[in-house]
This record gives sequence, C-alpha cells and structure tokens, in this order.
Amino acid sequence: MTAVRYVSLTGCAALLSLPFELGLLPPHPITNAPPYPYLPRLQQCARYLDRQELWMSDIPWAVAWYGDRSCVWMPLNWRGEFFEVNDWHKTVNGLYVSSRTTDARFISNWFAGENQAWGALLLQIFTRREIPKTFPLKYAPEGLFTHGELLLMDRDRWSAPGEGQKN
Repeated sequence: MTAVRYVSLTGCAALLSLPFELGLLPPHPITNAPPYPYLPRLQQCARYLDRQELWMSDIPWAVAWYGDRSCVWMPLNWRGEFFEVNDWHKTVNGLYVSSRTTDARFISNWFAGENQAWGALLLQIFTRREIPKTFPLKYAPEGLFTHGELLLMDRDRWSAPGEGQKN
C-alpha cells in the first residue's frame, strides 16, 4: 500500500509541475517591451531640445523626469488639440512616441479607440515613410521608427554642424 501511495504522489507532483518544466525548455518566448524605453536613449532624445522648449509625448512623466525637459501629454487628437497647444499655449518643438505606444494593439487602441487621428498619422508615417504636409514637426533622424520609437522635431537637431538640414 505504501508503494502505491508513493507512486501516486510522485505522479501527481510530476503532473502538477509539468507546466513549469515545459517552460524551462527551448524555445524561450520573447519578453514584452519594458514600460519605458532604454533610459540613456530617452535622455539623448530629450537633450535635443533646450530647457525652455517643449516636448510632447505619450510618456511625458518619463521625458520630464529622466530627460529633465518640459513635456506635455500627447492629446487624443493631433488635428485639433495638438494645434491648440502649439498655437495658443507654447510651441511644441519635439514629439516623442515611445515603444509603449507603437507596440500597443494597433486596431483596438488606435483605430477603434479615442486616438483615431494619431493612428492614421502613425500609419501614414509608418507605411509611406513620409510626414503629412499639415503636421508642423517635419524632421526625423534616419529611420523614422528608430528602436520602435517615433521622434519628430521642428528642425534637424542631431546632425553635426555643416552637414546641413536633412528631412
């Protein structure tokens, strides 16, 4: 009777630990993106603007804290609310869209949600590799989606002096 008991307990323990044991075997799943981008990269991007200039971002708390720059939250609609901030409050000199947003569910978060205008803008930038003519921030470093982030500026701020303005 004791042998049957040990075999059944061992079998039960092996069965219960099977998900754990299978998780140790390859292939290992790719982890999700961290909630913040790589901090030195965020600080580098934030330093493109002077302290008196204004950033707009989907993670304004991170840009303000880690980048030590003024930053406002990306409004729901870039066509109206972005221009309200830009024209009536303070000029927006840079837009930083992190991987937190670009890795989100595109249809449910960007086209079915409240951010439909931003979704259309990001889709146009991503698929056509061009910035709409009506959007005031026209300059981006090489590769619009560097490291899964979108960085748009009012002028070229990353080229060495003398290289000229790049679009």
